[in-house]
Order: sequence, then C-alpha cells, then structure tokens
Amino acid sequence: MRRAYISGALTQAPNLEELRNFYEKVGEVCRSCGVEPYVPHQHSDPVLNAELSPEEVYSRDKNYVVSSDLLIAYVGVPSLGVGMEIAYADEHNVPIFLLYPCTQTISRMVRGLPKEKMLAEIAFSNEEEALRRLRDSLWKWLKSTRSE
Repeated sequence: MRRAYISGALTQAPNLEELRNFYEKVGEVCRSCGVEPYVPHQHSDPVLNAELSPEEVYSRDKNYVVSSDLLIAYVGVPSLGVGMEIAYADEHNVPIFLLYPCTQTISRMVRGLPKEKMLAEIAFSNEEEALRRLRDSLWKWLKSTRSE
C-alpha cells in the first residue's frame, strides 16, 4: 500500500483545531483512495504530545517523510516545519502535492519545485473543492505509479 505524509502547520498555527480537522479529512481522502496516511498531529502534536522532545519529533517526522511515497503539504499557513518537510521530500525524490487557499500568496520557492517532483498544486476556494481536487490528483498519481 502506498503511504502519504500529511504536512501542515501545528506550532503557532491560528485556528489549530480547524487545521487538525482539515488534515484528518485529507487523511480520510487518502484512505478512501487506498493510500495509508501519516497525519503527524495524531502522533507528535506540540500540545497533545508535549512530552516528546524536539529531537524525537525531528527524527520521527523526518523518517516518515523520506520513507513515504508522497508528501501532501498544506502551505496555507507559513511553517518552518512544513518547509523542512518539503525540502526533505525534494531531496529524497518523494513526490509532492501542495494544497492552499487560492486567497493566499505562497512562496515562489515552494511553488517553483520542478514539475517532476511537484505533481499537483491545488489552490482551492473551499474545503470541499480542496478534498475533491485532492482525490482526483491522488487517483491520477496512483494510476501513473501502477507500472512501477
């Protein structure tokens, strides 16, 4: 089974509960397509798992990123951790999907990833559109990887 790492801001994120719910819905879309999601806040949330050291979180999350088949990054909230996860995915040839509200201005550095690495850039108007377009992109990606 293919595995996807769901990357998104947690530390200092506004509306954290709303973001957690969105990340979980992204995970549900993955699961509905036969892709096993890893949703970091369910394992190393800065509030819910405050006992984990920064070193433990770094090691765990980096290992999950580089061993995943896909990184789905919500970049609608600036985050150093998300930027690091995108860079690790890029460095280890893990394909990347970007998700963000179309009202946000996103770093050109992130949007400039080579197209062979950034397989989908999903700028959305609402959550329903985001999840629908993500599902479509996942099916397209899965179809393209069947021969591998």
